[in-house]
Amino acid sequence: RTKEILFDAIFGQLLSSLLPNIDRVLDEKSTMLEKMPVIVDLYMGIVRANPMFPNFVVGELNRDPERLFQTVLKKIQPSLRLRRQIEEEMDEGLLRKMPVIDLVSTLVSLVVFPLLIRKPLAAAFLDNDMGRFEEYMDRRRDLIVEVITQLMVPDAR
Repeated sequence: RTKEILFDAIFGQLLSSLLPNIDRVLDEKSTMLEKMPVIVDLYMGIVRANPMFPNFVVGELNRDPERLFQTVLKKIQPSLRLRRQIEEEMDEGLLRKMPVIDLVSTLVSLVVFPLLIRKPLAAAFLDNDMGRFEEYMDRRRDLIVEVITQLMVPDAR
């Protein structure tokens, strides 16, 4: 029970810091292609400021996936707005048509996966230098924006 209360508090706090900022971005009068670098920055900022959070979430997914799902559902409104805006721009031909889950899961995986395996990555490629890992994550931001942007650009016909 204490672990569940702790999870709710931590998860709620992190979502509460991210979601109002996502709402602000979604309110801007710009295209999703223009908004995406800001969304990437916001998401990376939260995850990098809390690097153990992805491992914590994975642990909770393994322990009690239904509870995690219910916790996320309580805070889903900005995600629904994001989905709606993406789908509208796909319908207008401003974005490549694809399942929104493909776009969002690609973004999440590009941001989160290196943090899940940061120690092995640092050991194998950065001589266990966590400072160099942080530099890698700084550079990775540009790569993520490029990959997500290319994924979103409509097919040339």
